[in-house]
Parts: sequence; C-alpha cells; structure tokens
Amino acid sequence: WNGTAAPCSSAGSAPGLFEAAALQSGRRVAVVFEGEAVSYGELERRTSGLAGRVLGCAGEVVGLCVEKSVEEVAGMVGIMRAGRAYVPLDPRLPAERLGYLVGQCGCGAVVAQRRFEELVQGLKGSSCCAVLVVVAESVVAATGNAGGSQAVEAAVAEGLAYVLFTSGSTGR
Repeated sequence: WNGTAAPCSSAGSAPGLFEAAALQSGRRVAVVFEGEAVSYGELERRTSGLAGRVLGCAGEVVGLCVEKSVEEVAGMVGIMRAGRAYVPLDPRLPAERLGYLVGQCGCGAVVAQRRFEELVQGLKGSSCCAVLVVVAESVVAATGNAGGSQAVEAAVAEGLAYVLFTSGSTGR
C-alpha cells in the first residue's frame, strides 16, 4: 500500500530531486491543498520564477511568511532552488518576534503572501534587503534589491535547507 521506496542518489539535493520529478512527471499532481491541485510542471514554473528573484538577494537564509497553502510549498521549494535556506515566519506572531527571527538568521529577503506585505515591510530594518510578494501564480512584486533573473542556482546536498526556532524555556 505505501511501497514508495525508490533508489536515489545520496549526492542529490532536495531541489535537484524535485526538478527530476518535475521532468519525469510534469502533468502529475504534486501538491493538493484545500481542493487546489498543482502539477509538478506548474510547481516547477512557479518555483523557477521565485528562485530567480531570490538569487538577486544577499544572505544564505530567506524568511518565508505565508499561511498554510500551495504558496507555502512553492516558497519552500523556490527558495531552496535558489541555493538558499528558508526560515518559516508565522504571520500570527508579533512583529517583534518576527524581527528577532529575521535578525538572528540574517535574512537577505522575506517571501510573503500579499496580505502580509505590510507586516514584513516593517521587518526590513532587521537586515532584509527585499520583500518578495507571492501569489498563487508567481512572484508579482519585489521591493529592495531583488533581481529578476530566472536562472536557478544549483543547491548542494550538504547545504542548509531550513532553520527552525523552538520556544524552549527562553524562546530564543
């Protein structure tokens, strides 16, 4: 029933494995969320555009301020396809906490859904160079020093994929 094991190169990166799946299964469904289904081919197109914009930003880590959605998956994959790591930024958190996370990670950019653009604009002083606004189809706007290249940088298997903060006893 769940026999999904398949051989895979130990040298492969998560974005590389995604790209291989997109080439092999472009029309197959990759993500389903609340009735919205997106194919591998469509997700590849969306994440290429985002990756190209992220490449124009400094830093190894990019903030991702989105609600649970297809855009969240596209944001994760797009950021990693640009050879960067992402840090999830829960838009329900206070701006002070989000600023702390962005500052600790040295985020060169924050990717956000349009409804959180104002929230993340306030984080720019923390170290961000750009705020990239995403909608279901693609990156639609950018502020700061974001480039427009569509090139995708090769991620390496040993590279950082994401940063997670746990509250612990101090919240730091």
